[in-house]
Amino acid sequence: MQNQAVPVEWVDRTAGSGYAEQMKTILSVCAATMLAGCAATPALKLHESGTRPAAAGIALGKQGPETGGEASAAILAGLATAGYAPSDAPAYLVQFSDSARAAKTGLFLPDLPAGADGDYAWLDAPAKGGKRNLRRIVISFSDMTTGRELYRLSGTERVKPDRPAGDDPLLPGMIALLKGDAATQ
Repeated sequence: MQNQAVPVEWVDRTAGSGYAEQMKTILSVCAATMLAGCAATPALKLHESGTRPAAAGIALGKQGPETGGEASAAILAGLATAGYAPSDAPAYLVQFSDSARAAKTGLFLPDLPAGADGDYAWLDAPAKGGKRNLRRIVISFSDMTTGRELYRLSGTERVKPDRPAGDDPLLPGMIALLKGDAATQ
């Protein structure tokens, strides 16, 4: 068997050959892909427990000072669109809270035993890097006659501290879930 010469194709990297333009295109596509991944909107974390109550009249529980103002008005307006409006003969007692904390601060569960690797349980592990906050809204429905909690809906999102008012995907997502919209489940 004889050795045959394999033709070698030389890449012409001189000006005007198109090599530089090809590299610019490749690098631009890579950079755009990486930036798109960084700029993506973080997913909302929605959790519900209990049976979703039928739309009926509600009474509001006493709210703390952190739930006043725009957040309170937006939550009440959202509940009204889902069919839950204040009533003289309410079926449910509704309580809600709206809070924010630094994303670098986690929620630790010290009562649970450590795993096999020695790590303790985090309800919400601290996020690394970034200057974002975690916003959490909790809405609970209790039976007016027994006081038993029937349903709880909670949602968490990462937000920039300087986010403009009205740019809020968390509350509309929670209200859509409360209405039973299939797209949010």
